[in-house]
Amino acid sequence: LETWIFGILSVLLGNTGRAEWGSGSVLRVMRLVKMFRIGRVARLIRSMPEVLILLKGVKAASRSVLVFVGLWLLIIYIYALLFRHLAKDASMTSNTRYFR
Repeated sequence: LETWIFGILSVLLGNTGRAEWGSGSVLRVMRLVKMFRIGRVARLIRSMPEVLILLKGVKAASRSVLVFVGLWLLIIYIYALLFRHLAKDASMTSNTRYFR
């Protein structure tokens, strides 16, 4: 569980904000659990270096993919504006069979 979930639980359970969480001790325990989970992942990566190599490859490729997607969306947006501007004065009344 993440720490922001406790705020939602507090509101749903009707807690008024007093020290009903044991002065934050539950949050400390959850933080420790999260650290142990991160440690487990680190141990797994140390035992299997192939996974680390794959993750580094994904990280290196993600920048190129994000730049491509960004440029692709920019081109689509520009063409949408262009076609919208060109079709501004076009009359669609002759094609009422298709556009009702």
